[in-house]
Amino acid sequence: MVRGPIGSATRIVNPKSILNTIEAAWSAAGAWPDFVHAMRQSLLAREGQSEAPSPRRSWLSLPGLCCRAAGGNLQDADGVAAAWALLYTAAHVLDSIQDRDPPERWWAELGEGPAINVATGLLSTAWVVLDRIEADRSSVRRVIEDFHSTVLWMASGQHLDLTVPLLTPDKAWAIAEAKSGAFFALACRSGARMAGAADAIAEHYGRYGLNLGLIVQIGDDMEDLVHSQGVPPLAVAYCLETASLKARERLGIIMRAPTIDPSAQLEAVRILTATGAPLYLQTKLFQMQSLALESLEAASAEPTARKELAALVQALAPSVEPTPA
Repeated sequence: MVRGPIGSATRIVNPKSILNTIEAAWSAAGAWPDFVHAMRQSLLAREGQSEAPSPRRSWLSLPGLCCRAAGGNLQDADGVAAAWALLYTAAHVLDSIQDRDPPERWWAELGEGPAINVATGLLSTAWVVLDRIEADRSSVRRVIEDFHSTVLWMASGQHLDLTVPLLTPDKAWAIAEAKSGAFFALACRSGARMAGAADAIAEHYGRYGLNLGLIVQIGDDMEDLVHSQGVPPLAVAYCLETASLKARERLGIIMRAPTIDPSAQLEAVRILTATGAPLYLQTKLFQMQSLALESLEAASAEPTARKELAALVQALAPSVEPTPA
């Protein structure tokens, strides 16, 4: 899900300020130093830099950009951005463990148990950060409710992803919305709410964010296909409805296996590519870009912030070309 830094949006967020907000929450809650160190390492791990939390800086700019676009100030959304970084990192840790991905350096020696405990601490810290936001309490309360609901939505999608090996296209897209779309929708909707936006306007920003998250997911799936790095579920779901009976049966055998070895993965990618999955994903990508821009139009966003948000729609799209079938 994580992609590289994006455009000029990186200039408007102060990652040190975000991290200071998180550090203050740990201090206020009385978290023990060793545990704080582990949580801090988890936040810093994905960037490989000591000055920024793990989500890419352009992503951290989303709450502030949407806040400014809805008539507020960039800094009004710092607390939301901090809580969002914590939620992202916690979800990433849990997802990596559940998917049996190679451990990141910070928890390779600690082990899975302590890593799960760190994820729990990050989630708890997010609620502390949100509770400490000094702003209109009705707006903060709506944001906190939204965070809780979104975590349940994301966990629901993860549950289905973990328990159903072969999905229909509708279920595959529902999972993508829950695991990626919901995450981005939360950032954008919460940022707008910190500007005091009405529910209808906040929902337009939420729809923008949801489609932005799907663009990220589609981009990751397309890169997996092009570089044979994985077997994207969106492409699998498409092929299970459109491929020949022989291809569907073989793909089903591969996907039902407890683990997928490199040769089976390459075979699956060949099947997906031959069935037209890259073109399907490219078509869906264009659709999500159009829907995101329509949501910005409906929100009547402030021009400068709107330009930045529109630029992200293009910048998050993959730079790879689909491999011909």
